[in-house]
Amino acid sequence: MTFMKYSYADFFQDSRDALSNAQNNPRLRNLLDALGVDDTRFQEGFTLLDDAERLQVEKQEKNAAQTKAREALRVILDATHERFSTHVKFTRLACRKNPEKLKELAIDKPIAGKANVNAWLAQTKFYYSHVELDTELLQLLQRNGITQVNLQENAQNVQSTEEANQTYRIAIGEAQAAREARDAKIEEFQFWMSEFIALCREATKKEPQLLEALKITVYSKGYKKKKPQDENEEPEEPAEPEEPAEPAQTAEYTVQATG
Repeated sequence: MTFMKYSYADFFQDSRDALSNAQNNPRLRNLLDALGVDDTRFQEGFTLLDDAERLQVEKQEKNAAQTKAREALRVILDATHERFSTHVKFTRLACRKNPEKLKELAIDKPIAGKANVNAWLAQTKFYYSHVELDTELLQLLQRNGITQVNLQENAQNVQSTEEANQTYRIAIGEAQAAREARDAKIEEFQFWMSEFIALCREATKKEPQLLEALKITVYSKGYKKKKPQDENEEPEEPAEPEEPAEPAQTAEYTVQATG
């Protein structure tokens, strides 16, 4: 990007300074006027820049919403999974002489982990919807302190987990859309800015030092750029812009989007 150095904040500030300096430099303005660069042209640039900054703020807000949604999912998922694991443990204990019952409840094999939320939701919903209908099993579980009320409460927690998962998935999509919108607007501004700079270079052919107003370094005659230490080494590229950290989707809480 034309002025992007270390962060989007630097990019926006440097771009705004460049436009403002050019607009407020009488000598440069006279030269640009001759090429048809008037106040309307400057306003085009400022408008594009304003829009890009606004979209960057929106992206940061969506990132924050995604982080908040992920934390809400983590909290409810942790608590619900712990209770579910306890219920499954005592169900297996109660059915240790009846393996067919475990197959009916789909807990004859290791239960789904939290890493795959969709699979976990499918298994827990199936378990609670079936165990609550089994009067004999409910009696066996109650002997070990697990009441029907306990099961119903965690079944509701499963529903809350599913809702939190949906909220998180929506937040992921909105954050991605905000990123794409910001990037598109920055690209549009840079396209405009590349033409503006070309006009500035043309206007200042005889007075190249005026380009300093745009934060474009003008080297003295005879100046040679320093070569890399290793002649086979490519010159270092400008640093990529600092990107707000995306909420990590750790292995423990990966959400599998569908559709």
